[in-house]
Amino acid sequence: MAQYKLLEPEVLSSLDDLKYFRVLGELISFRKAAAMLGVSPQRVKRRIEALEARTGVLLFRRTQAGVMLTHEGETLYGELEEFWRSARTAEKKLAQTGQALRGEVIVAVTEGLGTFWLTPRLVEYLERNEHLSVFLQTSMSIGHPERGECDIGISLDKPTYPDLVVKRLGYLHVMPFASPLYVQKHGRPGSVEDILQHRVVEQISEQVRFEELEKYLGGRPEEGFAAIRTNTSAAHFWAVSKGVGIGVLPTYIRAITRKVEPIDVGFRMRRDIWISFGKDARRVNRVSALIDFLTGCFDAKRFPWFGEEFIHPDDLEKHFTGANAEFQFEGFIEREDEASDQALVH
Repeated sequence: MAQYKLLEPEVLSSLDDLKYFRVLGELISFRKAAAMLGVSPQRVKRRIEALEARTGVLLFRRTQAGVMLTHEGETLYGELEEFWRSARTAEKKLAQTGQALRGEVIVAVTEGLGTFWLTPRLVEYLERNEHLSVFLQTSMSIGHPERGECDIGISLDKPTYPDLVVKRLGYLHVMPFASPLYVQKHGRPGSVEDILQHRVVEQISEQVRFEELEKYLGGRPEEGFAAIRTNTSAAHFWAVSKGVGIGVLPTYIRAITRKVEPIDVGFRMRRDIWISFGKDARRVNRVSALIDFLTGCFDAKRFPWFGEEFIHPDDLEKHFTGANAEFQFEGFIEREDEASDQALVH
């Protein structure tokens, strides 16, 4: 009956008292146990007496030399040794799970950066980490790690929530682009006044401000100036590349495709790129590792088009090296000759 009482659930639920018991049972000295636990000998004595009173079992005999375990105490001590071994094993397994890149990480990112810049790079990253998955939420609305909507947010507007870690990843430089087809048909504008005679493709979304171009043009252009207005970066790029009109695109587009070319009319704009995550995010290994990877995706030393200084798209090719050439999205956007070949086959 004594052993049954020692293992009752209410006793096992008091892990703190059992910790005191285990240390005292190992050291057989209130003074040594107190030093190990960082408390007073009187506190150790009170905790042991509370455990004995709750179970109705004497665990230690007090002697002139100190204390010694009773038969019931020895039984509990043996049971606890097995319990602590199991707990240590469980903790080691948990640590191994935390170190491995397993599970899903939710990343909220602006649609253009997510689609054209990060997705192709994530392919290689996920091949190296086959047990990891990434939920890439591409939207022009800002992700909110502080609300639990995502683990990591990448945005063009700086989050202001106090419970977030917020860092600048780099800079997004934008300027007008048009397709060679459009320039061939309609000519190349050389000034603001010339642009007013052309058609543009306009992107309207939370983090893209067409108003900046409107200010540069001296106000809202006349009706019909925007041939297509869209709320997605993919549709915006596609319309520009197909010759619908002139559109404002990031300069890194030259590292992706030659379907568009820069239009120099003096308009350039720079936006900050921010990464944000919760203060505890670094404690989750898969999230912490992905934060480091995403930060590297905007390293200006490897990808100078994300640096603070503007680099003209025509000058970007001199910066293409063996270290970053693999990220030029070769084959990501179908080449014209491939499209023609496919048409002939079908």
